[in-house]
Amino acid sequence: MLVLITSGFAHMPPIKVVTIRSGAVGTNLWLFIASCVAARGARFFAVAWALARYGELIRDFIERRLGVLAGAAAALVLVFHFASTAIAKRDYSAGGQSGHH
Repeated sequence: MLVLITSGFAHMPPIKVVTIRSGAVGTNLWLFIASCVAARGARFFAVAWALARYGELIRDFIERRLGVLAGAAAALVLVFHFASTAIAKRDYSAGGQSGHH
C-alpha cells in the first residue's frame, strides 16, 4: 500500500508500473482504488492550496520542481514508515525477551 501512495503522490515508481505490479501480486482492487484516489487527491489538493495561498509567484516554482517536492514528501513518508516499523519491532522484541506474557 505504501508503494501505491508514494506512486500516486510523487510518481515514484510510475503509476503504470505500480498498477501492473498490483495486479500481478493480487492486491485488493478496492484497496488499490482507495489508495490511488487518496494519493492523487492529496497531490492535487497540495498544488491547489499552494496556488491559492501564493498565487502566480509559486506557479513557476511548482511547474519546475513539483516532482522533486513530491519525491521529498514521499521519502519522508517512507522514512517515517520504516522508523515506526523498526521501533515497533524493537519494542516487541524487548517485551518478548523480558519474560512478560
